[in-house]
Amino acid sequence: MDVYKTDEEQIESLRKWWEENGTSVVFGLLLGLGVLFGWRWWQQARLDQAEAASALFQNLMETSRGDDTKLTRAAAETIVAEYGSTAYALFAKLLLAKIAVEDKDYGAAEQHLRWALDNSGEQSISHEIRLRLARVLVAREAYQAALNILNSGDPGQFAADYSELRGDISIYQGDTEGARLAYQEAIANKRIIGGDTAKLELKLDDLGHPGLQ
Repeated sequence: MDVYKTDEEQIESLRKWWEENGTSVVFGLLLGLGVLFGWRWWQQARLDQAEAASALFQNLMETSRGDDTKLTRAAAETIVAEYGSTAYALFAKLLLAKIAVEDKDYGAAEQHLRWALDNSGEQSISHEIRLRLARVLVAREAYQAALNILNSGDPGQFAADYSELRGDISIYQGDTEGARLAYQEAIANKRIIGGDTAKLELKLDDLGHPGLQ
């Protein structure tokens, strides 16, 4: 290790070091500050976006309690257009689908629900959206498309709901035996999770007994 004997030698050594390394030091400092302030700016921007989206969603919820579906639709579409990457947009799409179903515009309802399904992340919400979409497809008499939706993934704890809807579709298709098997499966799945099977048993009873029809 060198030991400087004079102040002049120390100053000269520092001058040389600065000439060789000063630019990179300044650049590194500026880069570090840029990252720090950039991160803070990004966090603040995300916070501002979340607050703005939350305010719009609150307004949407208040609007949806009234009878002006045109105003509700406009508010929901604004959220989707401006905050499409947020959870608020997902729920806005579900509300738009609900309005479309009430208007019997099943084509629009299907579009909204397909968007919601493609942009949903949480499993339980995805299952609920898939079931709603299948019901809309049934309303459009697109029975095979509805079955394709129901068969597109593991139903998990929603297995009873999936089986029940398969049974309903079988009824529409005139397949009584298929409906019977689906309702029996739904009852078994419902019992596994401790659910109420009364409605399913009524549906099964309405089919009558095999060989007695």
